[in-house]
Amino acid sequence: RVNNNHLDIVSDPVEPILIESRTLKDEISGIDLGDKRLNQRACAIIEQLGRQPSNSIPSAIGGWSETKSAYNLLANEDINAQKILEPHYQATIERMKQHPLVLVAQDTTELDYTGKNDIKGLGTLNSETRKGLYLHPSLAITPERLSLGQVSSWSWTRPFVDADKESIRWIEGYQRICDIQQQFEEDRVSTKLVSMADREGDIYDIFVERER
Repeated sequence: RVNNNHLDIVSDPVEPILIESRTLKDEISGIDLGDKRLNQRACAIIEQLGRQPSNSIPSAIGGWSETKSAYNLLANEDINAQKILEPHYQATIERMKQHPLVLVAQDTTELDYTGKNDIKGLGTLNSETRKGLYLHPSLAITPERLSLGQVSSWSWTRPFVDADKESIRWIEGYQRICDIQQQFEEDRVSTKLVSMADREGDIYDIFVERER
């Protein structure tokens, strides 16, 4: 606000919002990895990691047999991040239905694994000396700044060979938001979604997609 020709930066108070209490176990209960035993193992491992997210896998899991089970799960080629995150995406969409307006912000961040030479499949970051991958999540939030969760998450490494250009991540993020909005309208859910991005996402292709 402007006060006597000076710009004051103020933070609006956030009204308390009552939301359903939900545990990590509830959040991932719908996981479907194609095998009941895999589902149970994945839920148990995710819960253990969720209780100590800053710890290493052996430290968070505890016990060699449990740690080996976690590594075997992560090494399973039939399991990927999208399958693990899918129940969270669906839970987020259900929470979005409880609000008249939801902002969906997408942006890109680096996961820097420089020095972790035992990790396979890493690419370069902003220089040849830095190794890691890029993550592009879409986060649903309310105007009151309440985080509802992610609705999509896109990752890749450089050099990028899966599409003509990296900017496709912005388009796919926008398409995901449009798909959810369309489903809301078909289900007669009144929630309105607003897609948000910084200037990197201000590309002509998104406006073309909007007119389709």
